Amino acid sequence: MPAHPPSFLLVGYDDVGLAAVIEMQVYQLDRYCFVSAVAVAHRVSGNGLCGEALDRVPQVMAKYGFENDFTVEGLVDVDNYAAKSAFERRGYEFSGMRNGYERWGRLF
Repeated sequence: MPAHPPSFLLVGYDDVGLAAVIEMQVYQLDRYCFVSAVAVAHRVSGNGLCGEALDRVPQVMAKYGFENDFTVEGLVDVDNYAAKSAFERRGYEFSGMRNGYERWGRLF
């Protein structure tokens, strides 16, 4: 669901209401996507929604005609082990620190 392209919000609901949100920005000229936020409601924490949200990023990039040869990055709080694990399980690699957050990226 577009917020204001090239920014996007992907939202997920359960029977209680809003369960997860991912926010990303696409930089077409750089073939780059920055995942700026992944938020999951406490009631569904641990159900893999962060990973599922990350799995949607290539679908957004495909809307811009990018099937491969693009980069995705995100910043993760150093204490957010669940998010780091979700990035790592999907092939993202730690690439250093930025503004006190861990920087994780992947080339598709």
